[in-house]
Amino acid sequence: MPTDTTTPATVFENVASKKAKKTTYFQTVVNLITSPRIFFTELPQDISYKQSLGFLIISGLFWSSLRYTYYSDHSLFEAATLLINSFGMPFVLAGFTFMIMGLFFGRVTTFKRIAIIYIYATGVTMLVSWLPTVEIFTEPWRFILVAVGLVKSCSFKWTQAVTAIVLGVFIMLALLASLNPVLYQLKVIFG
Repeated sequence: MPTDTTTPATVFENVASKKAKKTTYFQTVVNLITSPRIFFTELPQDISYKQSLGFLIISGLFWSSLRYTYYSDHSLFEAATLLINSFGMPFVLAGFTFMIMGLFFGRVTTFKRIAIIYIYATGVTMLVSWLPTVEIFTEPWRFILVAVGLVKSCSFKWTQAVTAIVLGVFIMLALLASLNPVLYQLKVIFG
């Protein structure tokens, strides 16, 4: 007859450890700023989009509302563009990184994992990047955070991470440059 070795103390430890894994928005920000290596190393392998998307939504609304207030000509088109940019860009960049990973390095990890790394790196940099000319510093910071995340959480080598990020950014910039006339016409029509 099996005996139950569960004591109230072990039940309490299990409940406490499960609660300790849930972090608040501000704890996540502090962890990403003070110790990104530890943050990305401790990301669970079976992580879902739920917590990371909540983080992105809060950061994206903060960034787009301040950016809209400070920079915008206050058109509805620009407000929609800022929101789409804040929520979509991590997925676009993650897609390019995933594509480059598959082409050059083989399948190292899943798209979901790369997207979550981009979400956290983008979300934390959005808190400052709405300020004028600060993007000069926050964009490299974001890509450093992504590189740390790819190395610590996805088993990339540093050269693979840097190559995937640089090529992904280059492809994105080339795509945006080629879409510039279309975006200008959309702004004229809706703006």
